[in-house]
Amino acid sequence: MCGNNESRSRITNIEVRGEVVLAILESMLGLGAEALRILGRNGVTGPETGTWHPLAGLLAAFREIEEGKTDTILFNIGHKIHRNAVVPTDIDDFLESLARIDEAYHMNHRGGEIGHYRFERIAGNRARIISTSLYPCEFDRGVVHGFSALARPAGLDRVYVNHDEKLPCRRSDGGSCTYDITW
Repeated sequence: MCGNNESRSRITNIEVRGEVVLAILESMLGLGAEALRILGRNGVTGPETGTWHPLAGLLAAFREIEEGKTDTILFNIGHKIHRNAVVPTDIDDFLESLARIDEAYHMNHRGGEIGHYRFERIAGNRARIISTSLYPCEFDRGVVHGFSALARPAGLDRVYVNHDEKLPCRRSDGGSCTYDITW
């Protein structure tokens, strides 16, 4: 799982909105009651709009999912986060939706340093997001891809988000992960 021991130790007081947990449950419908059991085993119970839950428990649940399931599940969860999570309501541009992932990320967490999603426009139809978030790589890749759909213009059918394996990765104790975006 992405994230080193230092990042895991700094999450003790950090909380995540119930809306994020609800989005996760919606994304895990294929797991049925197992999704609730995984979250419950890790101390994440009773998610509702307006509630707050320990991020440490959510990340432990993600580790359990990552160890026992596939990366596809984490990607799908991240991809659908924007559907329930609190996000800026005034996004009206494709690139702005990518640039404001960090803002949305911070709107859904409280209690400590959670890292960032830094957007960079490269050129033409290329951009990059460098993430120092506390979440697994495939979850982050899904978040970036999901946010790209928020204000995608008509005619832009495909957006590709690739984890750049040549650059540092939190999975191997790097400080960040880089996601290359093309369209």
